[in-house]
Amino acid sequence: MNDIVSVIILTYNRPNLLDELLDALHHQSNTQEFGIYITDDGTKPSEALRPPMRHEEFCWPLVKAYHWRADEGYHRVACFNDMFDFVPGNKVILMDDDCIPLSTMFVAQHALNLDNYDFSPGNILHTGHGTGYCGWMSTGNLGIKRSSMQQIRQSGVFHSEYDGYYGHEDKDLEQSIEYYGFKKCPFDVNSISTVVVHKGEFYADSDRSEAVIGRNTKLFNKRWPDG
Repeated sequence: MNDIVSVIILTYNRPNLLDELLDALHHQSNTQEFGIYITDDGTKPSEALRPPMRHEEFCWPLVKAYHWRADEGYHRVACFNDMFDFVPGNKVILMDDDCIPLSTMFVAQHALNLDNYDFSPGNILHTGHGTGYCGWMSTGNLGIKRSSMQQIRQSGVFHSEYDGYYGHEDKDLEQSIEYYGFKKCPFDVNSISTVVVHKGEFYADSDRSEAVIGRNTKLFNKRWPDG
């Protein structure tokens, strides 16, 4: 539990929700050392975070790095992969900017799970566009053991080619975990420690074009014909 944890946050044009997430992370239990690493997929420069402070009155000391890339489309996996290669430690938590932890033990519980498992999925409680638990593994709230993820990525899984919304990247990763026999911590919707509330709305339809979805469906079906 003493190993440092790196929390990677993907953000895009949602500074208020990012502030709320950073506030929740800065109120985590001090039983687990961690750092926050933000990867920005093209937020408008006027609204982008500039750690350690976005405005003079806000300061986030746990933010260790912030990477911004020009808005050239939705590049979720590429953003995560670039930051994943940068952060320290063998325990990593992937998060979306609109997923707010309910518990002050969120980071500590993911870290504890990774002592015994390769992956620690946390559940997501949806609000706003249908209320209820997600019920499947999502990189919007996922603890990862770096050494295990590196082995999976060497096989071409979680590749940056999955660059569209609903690009099957999460399902691709989940199939690979099962295929290669990695240990995934079971998550229970009644366990509050690693649950997050999903407060954002879906991206605009233009970001979920049928062309991108169709191409990535073909990529997924080619890799997992029985999936």
